[in-house]
Amino acid sequence: IIYLLFMLVYLKKIRLLIGIIVNQNISTIKNMTIKDSKKEPFEIYIRKIITNNKENSPNYFSCFVGIAKLENLYARELVQHYISIGFDKFYLGDHNSLDTEPLSNVLKDYIDKGFVDIIDLREQVIKHADYYNYIFNTKKSICKWFTFYDFDEFLEFNDKNMTIKTYLSKEEFNKCDSILIHWLMFYDNDLVHYDNRPVMERFSKPDYNTFYNNYHKSIVRAKNYSGILFHNGHQPNVSLVKFCDAEGNIENFRDGYLGSPKFKYCHLNHYSFKTIEEFTRKFKIGNFEYKYNYDYKIKLFFKYDKITNEKLDIVEKALNYNCSEFRKYLNSYYPK
Repeated sequence: IIYLLFMLVYLKKIRLLIGIIVNQNISTIKNMTIKDSKKEPFEIYIRKIITNNKENSPNYFSCFVGIAKLENLYARELVQHYISIGFDKFYLGDHNSLDTEPLSNVLKDYIDKGFVDIIDLREQVIKHADYYNYIFNTKKSICKWFTFYDFDEFLEFNDKNMTIKTYLSKEEFNKCDSILIHWLMFYDNDLVHYDNRPVMERFSKPDYNTFYNNYHKSIVRAKNYSGILFHNGHQPNVSLVKFCDAEGNIENFRDGYLGSPKFKYCHLNHYSFKTIEEFTRKFKIGNFEYKYNYDYKIKLFFKYDKITNEKLDIVEKALNYNCSEFRKYLNSYYPK
Protein backbone atom coordinates (compact mmCIF):
# COMPACT_ATOMS: atom_id res chain seq x y z
CA ILE A 1 0.00 0.00 0.00
CA ILE A 2 2.84 2.39 0.96
CA TYR A 3 4.58 1.58 -2.34
CA LEU A 4 1.43 2.30 -4.35
CA LEU A 5 0.93 5.63 -2.57
CA PHE A 6 4.55 6.56 -3.30
CA MET A 7 4.10 5.73 -7.01
CA LEU A 8 0.90 7.82 -7.27
CA VAL A 9 2.66 10.87 -5.78
CA TYR A 10 5.67 10.33 -8.05
CA LEU A 11 3.55 10.03 -11.21
CA LYS A 12 1.59 13.16 -10.29
CA LYS A 13 4.83 15.16 -10.02
CA ILE A 14 6.04 13.80 -13.37
CA ARG A 15 2.76 14.81 -15.07
CA LEU A 16 2.97 18.29 -13.55
CA LEU A 17 6.58 18.72 -14.70
CA ILE A 18 5.69 17.58 -18.25
CA GLY A 19 2.76 20.02 -18.34
CA ILE A 20 5.01 22.92 -17.36
CA ILE A 21 7.65 21.99 -19.96
CA VAL A 22 5.03 21.58 -22.75
CA ASN A 23 3.37 24.89 -21.93
CA GLN A 24 6.73 26.69 -21.89
CA ASN A 25 7.74 25.16 -25.22
CA ILE A 26 4.43 26.12 -26.84
CA SER A 27 4.85 29.66 -25.57
CA THR A 28 8.40 29.88 -26.91
CA ILE A 29 7.35 28.56 -30.34
CA LYS A 30 4.62 31.19 -30.56
CA ASN A 31 6.95 33.99 -29.49
CA MET A 32 4.83 34.42 -26.39
CA THR A 33 5.46 34.30 -22.68
CA ILE A 34 3.28 32.78 -19.99
CA LYS A 35 1.16 35.66 -18.72
CA ASP A 36 1.01 36.87 -15.14
CA SER A 37 -1.44 34.71 -13.16
CA LYS A 38 -3.44 37.84 -12.34
CA LYS A 39 -4.26 38.25 -16.03
CA GLU A 40 -6.76 36.24 -18.03
CA PRO A 41 -5.52 32.63 -18.60
CA PHE A 42 -7.05 32.70 -22.10
CA GLU A 43 -4.37 35.16 -23.22
CA ILE A 44 -1.87 32.32 -23.81
CA TYR A 45 -3.96 31.36 -26.89
CA ILE A 46 -3.87 34.82 -28.48
CA ARG A 47 -1.27 35.23 -31.21
CA LYS A 48 -1.94 38.97 -31.51
CA ILE A 49 -4.72 41.55 -31.39
CA ILE A 50 -5.35 43.79 -34.40
CA THR A 51 -7.07 47.01 -33.33
CA ASN A 52 -7.26 50.72 -34.07
CA ASN A 53 -9.14 52.14 -31.10
CA LYS A 54 -9.63 55.84 -31.70
CA GLU A 55 -10.87 56.68 -28.20
CA ASN A 56 -8.77 56.74 -25.03
CA SER A 57 -11.76 55.84 -22.86
CA PRO A 58 -14.37 54.25 -25.10
CA ASN A 59 -17.92 53.82 -23.86
CA TYR A 60 -19.92 51.42 -26.01
CA PHE A 61 -23.60 50.59 -25.67
CA SER A 62 -23.59 47.28 -27.58
CA CYS A 63 -20.72 44.97 -28.52
CA PHE A 64 -20.82 41.94 -30.81
CA VAL A 65 -18.66 38.97 -29.78
CA GLY A 66 -18.06 36.05 -32.14
CA ILE A 67 -15.56 33.51 -33.46
CA ALA A 68 -14.98 33.09 -37.20
CA LYS A 69 -13.87 29.82 -38.74
CA LEU A 70 -14.16 29.68 -42.54
CA GLU A 71 -16.46 32.72 -42.48
CA ASN A 72 -14.42 35.18 -44.59
CA LEU A 73 -17.05 35.16 -47.36
CA TYR A 74 -19.72 36.39 -44.96
CA ALA A 75 -17.81 38.57 -42.50
CA ARG A 76 -18.32 41.92 -44.23
CA GLU A 77 -22.05 41.40 -44.59
CA LEU A 78 -22.33 40.43 -40.93
CA VAL A 79 -20.42 43.48 -39.66
CA GLN A 80 -22.31 45.89 -41.93
CA HIS A 81 -25.66 44.40 -40.90
CA TYR A 82 -24.97 44.81 -37.21
CA ILE A 83 -23.63 48.33 -37.68
CA SER A 84 -26.87 49.17 -39.53
CA ILE A 85 -28.93 48.22 -36.45
CA GLY A 86 -26.75 50.23 -34.10
CA PHE A 87 -23.90 48.04 -32.84
CA ASP A 88 -20.84 50.03 -31.73
CA LYS A 89 -18.02 47.50 -31.49
CA PHE A 90 -17.03 44.01 -32.64
CA TYR A 91 -14.61 41.63 -30.89
CA LEU A 92 -14.04 38.92 -33.48
CA GLY A 93 -11.89 35.87 -32.95
CA ASP A 94 -10.09 34.71 -36.11
CA HIS A 95 -10.07 30.91 -35.79
CA ASN A 96 -9.01 30.17 -39.37
CA SER A 97 -5.99 28.09 -40.28
CA LEU A 98 -2.70 29.83 -41.03
CA ASP A 99 -2.89 28.98 -44.75
CA THR A 100 -6.12 30.94 -45.28
CA GLU A 101 -6.51 34.72 -45.60
CA PRO A 102 -6.53 36.40 -42.18
CA LEU A 103 -9.87 37.87 -41.14
CA SER A 104 -8.05 41.16 -40.50
CA ASN A 105 -7.42 41.49 -44.27
CA VAL A 106 -11.11 41.02 -45.04
CA LEU A 107 -12.23 43.61 -42.49
CA LYS A 108 -9.31 46.05 -42.71
CA ASP A 109 -11.45 49.13 -43.38
CA TYR A 110 -13.70 48.35 -40.39
CA ILE A 111 -10.61 47.89 -38.22
CA ASP A 112 -9.19 51.23 -39.45
CA LYS A 113 -12.48 52.97 -38.55
CA GLY A 114 -12.35 51.51 -35.03
CA PHE A 115 -15.41 49.28 -35.35
CA VAL A 116 -13.61 45.92 -35.28
CA ASP A 117 -10.90 44.34 -33.13
CA ILE A 118 -9.52 41.02 -34.39
CA ILE A 119 -8.24 38.54 -31.81
CA ASP A 120 -5.91 36.19 -33.68
CA LEU A 121 -6.65 32.62 -32.53
CA ARG A 122 -5.58 30.84 -35.69
CA GLU A 123 -4.79 27.13 -35.24
CA GLN A 124 -5.49 27.29 -31.50
CA VAL A 125 -7.67 24.67 -29.79
CA ILE A 126 -10.23 26.71 -27.91
CA LYS A 127 -13.82 26.63 -26.72
CA HIS A 128 -16.40 29.32 -27.48
CA ALA A 129 -17.25 29.64 -23.78
CA ASP A 130 -13.62 30.39 -22.82
CA TYR A 131 -13.39 33.09 -25.49
CA TYR A 132 -16.71 34.61 -24.40
CA ASN A 133 -15.55 34.74 -20.78
CA TYR A 134 -12.26 36.37 -21.79
CA ILE A 135 -13.91 39.15 -23.84
CA PHE A 136 -16.60 39.76 -21.23
CA ASN A 137 -14.14 39.95 -18.34
CA THR A 138 -11.74 42.29 -20.14
CA LYS A 139 -14.31 44.57 -21.82
CA LYS A 140 -17.24 44.79 -19.40
CA SER A 141 -16.03 48.15 -18.09
CA ILE A 142 -16.40 49.79 -21.52
CA CYS A 143 -19.47 48.07 -23.00
CA LYS A 144 -22.99 48.06 -21.53
CA TRP A 145 -24.42 45.03 -23.42
CA PHE A 146 -22.72 42.05 -25.09
CA THR A 147 -24.19 39.93 -27.89
CA PHE A 148 -22.67 36.46 -28.26
CA TYR A 149 -23.55 35.21 -31.75
CA ASP A 150 -22.06 33.13 -34.57
CA PHE A 151 -21.37 34.38 -38.09
CA ASP A 152 -24.44 32.62 -39.49
CA GLU A 153 -26.78 34.41 -37.05
CA PHE A 154 -28.30 37.77 -38.02
CA LEU A 155 -30.49 39.64 -35.54
CA GLU A 156 -33.46 41.22 -37.31
CA PHE A 157 -36.09 43.56 -35.87
CA ASN A 158 -39.66 43.50 -37.15
CA ASP A 159 -39.78 47.30 -36.90
CA LYS A 160 -37.14 48.45 -39.40
CA ASN A 161 -36.69 51.70 -37.46
CA MET A 162 -35.73 49.86 -34.27
CA THR A 163 -32.07 49.69 -33.25
CA ILE A 164 -30.32 47.57 -30.66
CA LYS A 165 -30.25 50.60 -28.36
CA THR A 166 -33.97 51.35 -28.59
CA TYR A 167 -34.73 47.65 -28.14
CA LEU A 168 -32.54 47.08 -25.06
CA SER A 169 -33.64 50.39 -23.54
CA LYS A 170 -37.23 49.16 -23.27
CA GLU A 171 -38.54 49.33 -19.72
CA GLU A 172 -39.42 45.61 -19.66
CA PHE A 173 -35.72 44.73 -19.90
CA ASN A 174 -34.66 46.75 -16.83
CA LYS A 175 -35.03 43.62 -14.69
CA CYS A 176 -33.02 41.39 -17.03
CA ASP A 177 -29.35 40.37 -16.94
CA SER A 178 -29.64 38.36 -20.14
CA ILE A 179 -32.13 38.40 -23.01
CA LEU A 180 -32.60 35.20 -24.97
CA ILE A 181 -33.42 35.65 -28.66
CA HIS A 182 -34.98 32.74 -30.54
CA TRP A 183 -33.58 31.36 -33.76
CA LEU A 184 -35.60 31.61 -36.96
CA MET A 185 -34.30 28.89 -39.25
CA PHE A 186 -33.55 29.35 -42.96
CA TYR A 187 -32.61 26.58 -45.42
CA ASP A 188 -31.15 26.44 -48.93
CA ASN A 189 -34.00 28.21 -50.81
CA ASP A 190 -33.58 25.51 -53.49
CA LEU A 191 -30.19 27.02 -54.36
CA VAL A 192 -27.27 24.71 -55.05
CA HIS A 193 -24.17 26.88 -55.54
CA TYR A 194 -22.64 29.86 -53.78
CA ASP A 195 -23.04 33.28 -55.35
CA ASN A 196 -21.85 36.63 -54.06
CA ARG A 197 -25.26 38.10 -53.22
CA PRO A 198 -25.83 38.81 -49.51
CA VAL A 199 -26.85 35.87 -47.37
CA MET A 200 -30.02 37.63 -46.27
CA GLU A 201 -31.00 38.11 -49.92
CA ARG A 202 -30.20 34.59 -51.10
CA PHE A 203 -32.05 32.79 -48.30
CA SER A 204 -35.41 34.48 -47.90
CA LYS A 205 -37.81 31.70 -46.88
CA PRO A 206 -37.93 31.12 -43.10
CA ASP A 207 -39.31 27.98 -41.52
CA TYR A 208 -41.63 29.11 -38.72
CA ASN A 209 -42.60 25.56 -37.74
CA THR A 210 -39.32 23.77 -37.03
CA PHE A 211 -38.39 22.64 -33.54
CA TYR A 212 -35.02 24.39 -33.90
CA ASN A 213 -36.71 27.78 -33.49
CA ASN A 214 -37.04 26.86 -29.81
CA TYR A 215 -33.29 27.37 -29.41
CA HIS A 216 -31.83 30.77 -28.66
CA LYS A 217 -28.71 32.89 -28.23
CA SER A 218 -27.84 35.47 -25.59
CA ILE A 219 -27.50 39.19 -25.08
CA VAL A 220 -25.88 39.87 -21.69
CA ARG A 221 -25.75 42.99 -19.52
CA ALA A 222 -22.28 44.02 -18.32
CA LYS A 223 -21.95 43.69 -14.55
CA ASN A 224 -19.90 41.78 -12.01
CA TYR A 225 -21.23 38.25 -11.71
CA SER A 226 -20.15 35.97 -8.88
CA GLY A 227 -18.70 33.12 -10.93
CA ILE A 228 -17.74 31.87 -14.40
CA LEU A 229 -20.29 33.41 -16.75
CA PHE A 230 -20.20 30.99 -19.70
CA HIS A 231 -19.99 27.20 -19.71
CA ASN A 232 -21.45 26.83 -23.23
CA GLY A 233 -22.02 28.97 -26.30
CA HIS A 234 -25.78 29.49 -26.06
CA GLN A 235 -26.45 31.21 -22.76
CA PRO A 236 -24.67 32.31 -19.58
CA ASN A 237 -24.56 30.36 -16.33
CA VAL A 238 -28.18 29.82 -15.20
CA SER A 239 -27.20 30.11 -11.53
CA LEU A 240 -25.75 33.63 -11.97
CA VAL A 241 -28.07 35.43 -14.36
CA LYS A 242 -31.69 36.61 -14.37
CA PHE A 243 -33.08 35.71 -17.80
CA CYS A 244 -35.79 37.30 -19.90
CA ASP A 245 -37.24 36.16 -23.20
CA ALA A 246 -37.20 38.50 -26.21
CA GLU A 247 -40.38 40.21 -24.97
CA GLY A 248 -39.11 40.95 -21.46
CA ASN A 249 -40.85 38.09 -19.61
CA ILE A 250 -38.81 36.51 -16.81
CA GLU A 251 -37.68 32.99 -17.74
CA ASN A 252 -36.67 30.35 -15.19
CA PHE A 253 -35.25 27.62 -17.39
CA ARG A 254 -32.65 24.90 -17.11
CA ASP A 255 -32.62 23.49 -20.64
CA GLY A 256 -30.91 24.64 -23.82
CA TYR A 257 -34.16 25.87 -25.33
CA LEU A 258 -37.04 28.05 -24.19
CA GLY A 259 -40.10 26.49 -25.77
CA SER A 260 -42.38 28.44 -28.08
CA PRO A 261 -40.54 31.24 -29.93
CA LYS A 262 -41.19 34.88 -29.08
CA PHE A 263 -41.06 36.88 -32.32
CA LYS A 264 -42.97 40.01 -31.25
CA TYR A 265 -39.95 42.34 -31.56
CA CYS A 266 -37.22 40.38 -33.28
CA HIS A 267 -35.75 37.04 -34.29
CA LEU A 268 -32.27 35.65 -34.82
CA ASN A 269 -32.09 34.53 -38.44
CA HIS A 270 -30.04 31.34 -38.51
CA TYR A 271 -28.47 30.51 -41.87
CA SER A 272 -26.76 27.36 -40.64
CA PHE A 273 -26.40 25.32 -43.86
CA LYS A 274 -26.78 27.72 -46.81
CA THR A 275 -26.27 25.87 -50.15
CA ILE A 276 -24.99 22.31 -50.44
CA GLU A 277 -21.81 23.66 -52.05
CA GLU A 278 -21.11 25.93 -49.06
CA PHE A 279 -22.15 23.21 -46.65
CA THR A 280 -19.70 20.64 -48.06
CA ARG A 281 -16.94 23.25 -48.10
CA LYS A 282 -17.06 23.29 -44.30
CA PHE A 283 -16.21 19.59 -44.32
CA LYS A 284 -13.64 19.68 -47.10
CA ILE A 285 -11.49 22.40 -45.54
CA GLY A 286 -11.73 20.87 -42.10
CA ASN A 287 -14.09 22.67 -39.74
CA PHE A 288 -13.61 20.65 -36.52
CA GLU A 289 -17.28 20.81 -35.54
CA TYR A 290 -18.42 19.40 -38.88
CA LYS A 291 -15.73 16.70 -38.91
CA TYR A 292 -16.91 15.24 -35.64
CA ASN A 293 -20.57 15.27 -36.74
CA TYR A 294 -19.94 14.21 -40.34
CA ASP A 295 -22.72 11.69 -40.99
CA TYR A 296 -25.21 13.40 -38.70
CA LYS A 297 -24.78 16.82 -40.35
CA ILE A 298 -25.32 15.50 -43.89
CA LYS A 299 -28.50 13.71 -42.84
CA LEU A 300 -29.66 16.82 -41.02
CA PHE A 301 -29.14 18.94 -44.14
CA PHE A 302 -31.35 16.66 -46.22
CA LYS A 303 -33.92 16.38 -43.47
CA TYR A 304 -34.86 20.02 -44.11
CA ASP A 305 -33.63 20.66 -47.68
CA LYS A 306 -35.01 18.96 -50.76
CA ILE A 307 -32.98 15.98 -52.00
CA THR A 308 -31.94 16.22 -55.66
CA ASN A 309 -29.47 14.27 -57.74
CA GLU A 310 -27.53 17.47 -58.39
CA LYS A 311 -27.01 18.05 -54.67
CA LEU A 312 -26.06 14.41 -54.09
CA ASP A 313 -23.52 14.61 -56.92
CA ILE A 314 -21.87 17.57 -55.15
CA VAL A 315 -21.72 15.71 -51.83
CA GLU A 316 -20.20 12.58 -53.40
CA LYS A 317 -17.64 14.52 -55.42
CA ALA A 318 -16.61 16.90 -52.65
CA LEU A 319 -16.56 14.47 -49.74
CA ASN A 320 -16.35 10.98 -51.25
CA TYR A 321 -19.49 10.26 -49.23
CA ASN A 322 -21.78 7.37 -50.16
CA CYS A 323 -25.19 8.86 -51.02
CA SER A 324 -26.84 5.59 -52.05
CA GLU A 325 -29.27 5.78 -49.12
CA PHE A 326 -30.47 9.20 -50.27
CA ARG A 327 -30.65 8.14 -53.93
CA LYS A 328 -32.76 5.13 -52.99
CA TYR A 329 -35.17 7.43 -51.16
CA LEU A 330 -35.18 9.87 -54.08
CA ASN A 331 -35.95 7.18 -56.64
CA SER A 332 -38.77 5.73 -54.57
CA TYR A 333 -40.30 9.11 -53.73
CA TYR A 334 -39.86 10.59 -57.19
CA PRO A 335 -40.00 7.57 -59.54
CA LYS A 336 -38.79 8.11 -63.10
